[in-house]
Amino acid sequence: MRHAIQDLNQLSDVEFFATVSEGLGHIHEHATSISKQSAVLAAAQANVTGVYILRMIAEEEAGKFLILMDAVRCPRNRLSQHLPKFWHHLAKGIYSESVNWSAGSLRQLREIIEEHSKAFYLDGPNDVDWIFRNAILQQRDEAFYVDYVDTGDNHVWLSPVRYQEAPGASWGLDMQSASLDLIEAMTAAGMTTPRALAMIAARWRPIPITDDFGFRQNHETIAAVLDEMRSAGELRDQSDETRRRIIEWWRFPMHSIDLGIVEVDQKELREIQKRFFSAPFNPDL
Repeated sequence: MRHAIQDLNQLSDVEFFATVSEGLGHIHEHATSISKQSAVLAAAQANVTGVYILRMIAEEEAGKFLILMDAVRCPRNRLSQHLPKFWHHLAKGIYSESVNWSAGSLRQLREIIEEHSKAFYLDGPNDVDWIFRNAILQQRDEAFYVDYVDTGDNHVWLSPVRYQEAPGASWGLDMQSASLDLIEAMTAAGMTTPRALAMIAARWRPIPITDDFGFRQNHETIAAVLDEMRSAGELRDQSDETRRRIIEWWRFPMHSIDLGIVEVDQKELREIQKRFFSAPFNPDL
């Protein structure tokens, strides 16, 4: 067997919507099951490390769900460039995290994504104290694996077990992430059926998704899809809360954005550190 997500582009629209609908169902079922298991462990405070791992997997699955929903919104001539994101850890993390971001336009979202895609970045009490690896990938790896790392000051072993031992480590871990809440709302509303996916594609594909595409236009387009589903008898959960979650949390289409890692020269980061710590102290800053 081989990974074949790109083969979706070879299907007719009818086959495409049916196949994607099936996949969305599997992903939602899997992500929800893992999230529930994570919540049980968190409530019992039995294994915080296990909770982190399960949450990370569930959130990555939610990212895959949203990547597929964007495949439906994506024009067919761009689909082959978009579909590989389905297997990239950074892309899945960005899609999952995007639910927590606020952007007024696609341009602003692109800028946020670029910051979260940098291979390395500076942070610390003075914002420049240490060089960190990409936060989305580092958080994932630290939850899963033991690693030997260079902190900038020395070399140390990092183990996921430290999550188990940290004070207050289990706080909030029994709460479901926003990305899981979003895909549950979309599923409950009936947005993952083949007919609903066809409506989503018909509404979104013709729209030019430029950097000036704004949050109001995004909200209005999502609302129009939901209204069309209601008129066609396809809208299942018609509650105000489900509608609100979908309209407010489903971000701009990201099929036109490169979600690959942004390479950063660590020498330049060290130069920034050097200039900062060698500058005269200014008490007014």
